[in-house]
Amino acid sequence: MNSAALSVAEGLLCINDASAGELAPALRQVAAEFPERFATGGSGYAVAFRKEAGPEGFRVEPGVHGCEIFHTSTPAALRGLSVVMGALQTGSTVAPLAEQTPFPKRGVMVDTSRNGVPRLATLERLLRRMALMGLNRLYLYCEDTIRIPGEPFMGYFRGGYTQAELRALDDEAARLGIEVVPCIQVLGHMEQVLQWPTYWPLRDTPKVLLADEPQTYAMLERLIAGATAPFRSKCVHIGMDEAHGIGSGVYRQRNGQQRPFDILASHLAKVAEICQRQGLEPMIWSDMFFRLGSRTNHYYDREIAICKTASRQIPENVRLVYWDYYHYDEAFYDAWIARHQQLGQTPVFATGVWTWNRFWTELPHTFATVRPGMNAARKHGLTEVFATLWGDDGSECDLLSALPGVEFFAAHCFATPEVELPARFQGSCNADWAAWCGPSALDDTARPMEGEAGNLSKLLLWHDPLLGFLEKHLPPHLAGQYRCHQAEWEEAARLPGDNARLRHPARLAKVLALKAELHATLRPAYQRGESTRLRALHERLLPALLEALARLHESHRRLWFELYQPFGWDVLDRRYGGLRSRLETLATTLGEHLQAGTPIPELELEPLAVASEAQWGDVIISHARTASPSAIA
Repeated sequence: MNSAALSVAEGLLCINDASAGELAPALRQVAAEFPERFATGGSGYAVAFRKEAGPEGFRVEPGVHGCEIFHTSTPAALRGLSVVMGALQTGSTVAPLAEQTPFPKRGVMVDTSRNGVPRLATLERLLRRMALMGLNRLYLYCEDTIRIPGEPFMGYFRGGYTQAELRALDDEAARLGIEVVPCIQVLGHMEQVLQWPTYWPLRDTPKVLLADEPQTYAMLERLIAGATAPFRSKCVHIGMDEAHGIGSGVYRQRNGQQRPFDILASHLAKVAEICQRQGLEPMIWSDMFFRLGSRTNHYYDREIAICKTASRQIPENVRLVYWDYYHYDEAFYDAWIARHQQLGQTPVFATGVWTWNRFWTELPHTFATVRPGMNAARKHGLTEVFATLWGDDGSECDLLSALPGVEFFAAHCFATPEVELPARFQGSCNADWAAWCGPSALDDTARPMEGEAGNLSKLLLWHDPLLGFLEKHLPPHLAGQYRCHQAEWEEAARLPGDNARLRHPARLAKVLALKAELHATLRPAYQRGESTRLRALHERLLPALLEALARLHESHRRLWFELYQPFGWDVLDRRYGGLRSRLETLATTLGEHLQAGTPIPELELEPLAVASEAQWGDVIISHARTASPSAIA
């Protein structure tokens, strides 16, 4: 059949209702999300759907006035629809296309436990875009943000989801052909729970549960039951990663010195039994099996020696998840998948979309790590993959800025050429690919990062403006760089579609430009006695910076309440308030110096490099470490 090209103005879709069948609920959601794309009078580019058997995927077969989409599942059909929408939105020809995926289970993990708890509307918005990308699993990571019957302090004042809310989310996902998998923790990462006196008897260390304690397993029985009850899925992710210090606290006081691996294995066996009794299929992160065989407690230690009996101590009903967000070399992923296979496992693979410890997703680093990881997963015949969206250190990042990274991940699930991503992103997210990738430059420096992707914008924004103790690690010429970005992103925010949210990184760039100028100018001007320059900082730059910071604070507040529940905003409110207070203190201090010659001891000190350049390239800095040199316990 001949293909038909329609202009953007003409490119309205008309769905053949008779062909929709079981897709109808999903198609209604898509039409409600993008109403401007669908014809209401029965005219437009006609799309019909045909269900067929075979390998997971879809085919688009265009005709004179429309196309047919042959598909094996709802997400596959919606990915095909997204291809058509992207072509029409960009004025391209709807061409014949077939895509398949070797990954029957492919999804996204969303962190709801590091300060930001997404609203149901946010998750539903994400689900629709995931479905249009052809993904079929949402892993909902909830350390303590599910309300558990009998556990009133679980998620206390943290915005925990109710059982009814989670059932509604599961229903919404099911209409899109997406399975929601609850993800909890049953050993480490329990500090939010263990802070409350009710749970002190269950504490080995402040972050790790007390293993081999009957009360612990009674609580875990309730936790696992409550966390899984709202969902159709029988799969549950029970965590067990990064349980650093296991057996070193109360456990050692009661039981003496024991091998950490033995404690881990015993605990896992007990939790696996709970899951088996409840008819669940658990999976865990694999890193503790590797760390405990490393002399440096490092997951990716090439000299690691895993105990030969380790594979026999992994319960038969437990699957291992190999997570890796860091490596650029496909050979490394090959080696670590092989090591999992030596444990008798075909692992689940988890890559990362870098949303954590920053304000906008670090997409270049995401692309550079997802690509080799997914290539290795495909080569080794893995069948389940997902991409993680973490919120470490406060969930400051715009969660939706991850969407280009999710689209990139989905492309590698289906072996889609990367050159097609701009049109695909337009189809699934109604947004401009290049424009959304732009604000990753908030954290880019003049040289390419090696190791972890740094978070320069966070360092610069929250860095104490008077102490300036990390100024040696602020690259030169930042002010001009951020001014250019501000103008670029303000222009991009005016593009049609869902691009208006780029105004927020533009406002951030304005603050960063002013703050970079302050850090570059203040100390040298004071030490050289340049009163004219100091007066300009006092009378012009500081007031402009305070005004821009107020606008950024309000922009971030609006963004937060769009995406998240109110719980957790208090943390960021205090960060903005703390920075504003320090800028006001600087203004007062500088005014006293200009008026009376009062010395400023903070500016008489010379900042040092706190790490070598090579070391600093691996640093992801937290708010606490950039806001003050004091480690306050």
